[in-house]
Amino acid sequence: MDSNAYFQTRLSQDKSRQVLWPIICNYVQNFIWKDKKILELACWYGDFINNISAKEKYATDIWEWSTKFLNNDINFKVWDLSKIGWEQTYKTDYFDCIFMSNFLEHLDDEQIQTLMDGIKKIINKNWKIVIIQPNFHYMYKEYFDDYTHKKIFTHISLCDYIESNWFQMIHCEKKFLPWSFKKNRLPLQLSKLWLKMYFKQNFIRLGGQMFLVFEKKKWEK
Repeated sequence: MDSNAYFQTRLSQDKSRQVLWPIICNYVQNFIWKDKKILELACWYGDFINNISAKEKYATDIWEWSTKFLNNDINFKVWDLSKIGWEQTYKTDYFDCIFMSNFLEHLDDEQIQTLMDGIKKIINKNWKIVIIQPNFHYMYKEYFDDYTHKKIFTHISLCDYIESNWFQMIHCEKKFLPWSFKKNRLPLQLSKLWLKMYFKQNFIRLGGQMFLVFEKKKWEK
């Protein structure tokens, strides 16, 4: 797949990201301490890693143009996350938190397991994986509108899969965010106000994207 063509068509840059993602990150920050080392996998335009607070911030993506959108305090590497070689790319037991958004659905079973095996090498034994992910249970009609989607996940199947890889789920919101803000018809400032109220008042979630947090289990090597 031509990643540049994909970003120009399916994931073209949208100015609403710069306005709405800081609000999303303000909520996610409740689950990520600011004095930790965090790595975002498949960072795309850097909407998350640019707006989250952390002691050290790292990001990686197969799309080399990602670096043009990242803040100067972010360590960026071009890397195909579905391939082996994590031990040459990142230090073992180094990161406190791994974050990924809208990524796993683009991989097949073998690639996802390679990804998980790599994560287990670079994350330390006391911290977290944080995932925002399309939830097929609620968005089955739109799920394959993205021609690169390969894998189906629901809040149940993804929790079970991650837990089978020696992580335990500690937080699950099966209806976290709308599927996409692209179809949002509200003016941007009203969208910003709505999103703030959405998190602050704990409104009924609208579905589409799930939000999951996992901790690494303790086990004997």
